[in-house]
Amino acid sequence: MIVNSDESNSSSDSHLNENEEWELSDLVNAIAVEVELAQDILSLKSYTRGMSFAIKNLSLDVEVKVRRTPEGKLLFRSVDADQTSATVLKLDFAQVIESQLRDVRKPLDGIISAASASNGISVASSSNIELKDLEAITLEQIKAFNKVGLHSVDDLERYTQTLPMIAELSRLTGIPEHRIRMWRQLPFITKVEPESKVKLPDSIVIRGGNFGKQQGEVWFQQQTAEKITEIFDWQETSLRVKIPPTLTGTGLLYAKIDNLFTNVIPWKREPT
Repeated sequence: MIVNSDESNSSSDSHLNENEEWELSDLVNAIAVEVELAQDILSLKSYTRGMSFAIKNLSLDVEVKVRRTPEGKLLFRSVDADQTSATVLKLDFAQVIESQLRDVRKPLDGIISAASASNGISVASSSNIELKDLEAITLEQIKAFNKVGLHSVDDLERYTQTLPMIAELSRLTGIPEHRIRMWRQLPFITKVEPESKVKLPDSIVIRGGNFGKQQGEVWFQQQTAEKITEIFDWQETSLRVKIPPTLTGTGLLYAKIDNLFTNVIPWKREPT
């Protein structure tokens, strides 16, 4: 059989394009999904054949190339079949039992800390609430939660015990972070009005929810974070603040309420 060289090169290029960079969390999540599917298949075979089938251990050695982004993220790329790498990811997955899980799970009836007590999230019991009971949740969003193994509000609370976990769940599911924060009754920002401004506005309005009745703090993050001192109005769903004339360019706006940070939202003021 004679293979056209152009077709061969095209196939090779296609193969290279498919070998995209990934984060370690992406790999672990993909493996977890595959293992869960395999366990379901083995459970069915166990039932039909009257025998017990299960995956007890899974070990993977993956040769990779590593790159660190300017934002500090580590990105991996698996090496091609004709290449080698001195960097090897060694991943071991083992079956655990419920009693072992109880030792590492955090309680749901107290404050769960992200890094310290000042970053904790209070969690209430919700074992009888289904995902479909969450405010304005869509079927697509329920399916996205199901895809990563969340099937109840109790699951959602366990998976979002810290603020970084909320951001990660948003990335995995494609559900906006402010929606997850709303369901978790945490402060969130949806938009800033105006979105950007060429001239210096007298004030901007930050829309969102769960800001509380007592005034917190608003920050604008560029190379360094600067606290916004002029807050004209603080409501449950909106904040009106003045951005100092010295702050121009693109940055991130966020608020801090009762030691909890909101999600960040980009905002730009072009210099006049």
